[in-house]
Order: sequence, then structure tokens, then C-alpha cells
Amino acid sequence: MSLEWDQSRFNAALDSYVKATRKDVVTVLNSKGYFIARKALWFTDAADQKNVRQLKDLATSRRIREPKDKGLVAGAMMSKRYGKGDGLYGSRMKSAINSMLASRVRARSFLKSGWLTAIRGLDPKAEDKNLAAPAVGGVKQFGQAKGAFSSASDVELKASITNSAQAKSDTVGALQKFGMPALMKAFDNEASSMEEYVIKKNAKSAAAAQAAL
Repeated sequence: MSLEWDQSRFNAALDSYVKATRKDVVTVLNSKGYFIARKALWFTDAADQKNVRQLKDLATSRRIREPKDKGLVAGAMMSKRYGKGDGLYGSRMKSAINSMLASRVRARSFLKSGWLTAIRGLDPKAEDKNLAAPAVGGVKQFGQAKGAFSSASDVELKASITNSAQAKSDTVGALQKFGMPALMKAFDNEASSMEEYVIKKNAKSAAAAQAAL
């Protein structure tokens, strides 16, 4: 899956936000980098929830006992994994679904862990952290960091976040498939937040100016 990155809306919103807020540019950049990393983690978590719920439902469903239900999504997945034929049913199907579910959860947690480095690194430099996306439980970093970040300073007005959680065994490009859309959604969401702030700030200023006449 290949997506063309477009940050133009965010950049325009950021320019307007910097002009409207009283915060210094360095603080704004580091705070926005932190917010986006938090949102990217949150949206990555949500990327596969429909599929996970489906597997959970099927793992506890009586329908997997019947051969007539082999056309179910999970049945199709099992057929692909275990080869052609009648597929799996009953306890064998349930065990296979639970195994696949556990694998999906581990893979998603690994992918989400790639945002932790940026979140932790920018945390001390960010303000208004109570406005950040909710924390996602169960995400831990094992071994070497799976991401990176750079913070803005008076010398360089630039902040960046990187997710490099690419498993060696990954053959479907999970980071590109799930991580990139989550990051794009995080940027768009933060752009909307800044646009809303500017609109409210301008309306307040206009109202104050009108009252002064």
C-alpha cells in the first residue's frame, strides 16, 4: 500500500495557529509533535479493531462447529493458512482462531510501540498535555527502540517523529498499511484542532473590537 503524503493543510493551520497563540514557536512545535505521536498511536490501535472483534466473536461462536459455515471469514483465513480442503471446525477451528487472534494483537502492539520513543522524548517539552489523545494500555517497548524523534529548538525550528517498527517477518508491509494512515489521520485531526482554535480566537477578538466601538 502506497500513500502520497500531503502535509499542506497541517502546515497552513500551523502557520495560522502560531500567529494566533501566545506560545513561542519552539513550544508549539514540540507540543504538536507530541500530540500527533499520541494520536498516531491511538489511531494505529483502532486500525484493526473490526477484524479483531470479528475473530473474537467467531472464536466463541457455535457456528464454527458446522461445515456449512466454512465460508465465514475466519474459515477462509484458516483455509489459506492450513491449505485447501474442508478446513477446520469445532475445537480445532476455535484453537486456530485464538492463535491467529493472539498473533494479530502482538503484531498491533509491536507496531504501536514505534510511537513510544517520540511520545516519551517530546513529553517533557510539550504543554497542555491534558488535551492529548487518551493513553493506550498494553503497549511496551522491548529491546531496541522502534522509533525516533527530534525536538525543536531556538537553533532549529523543526520537530519530527518516526516509527520504524518493521518486523523482519512482515511480508504485508504492516507499518505502511496501518502506520501511515494512522499518522495521516493524526496530522489531519491536529490540523482541525488548530483551525478550530484560530476561528474561535478570531471571533473573540472581533467581538472585543466591536464592543470597544
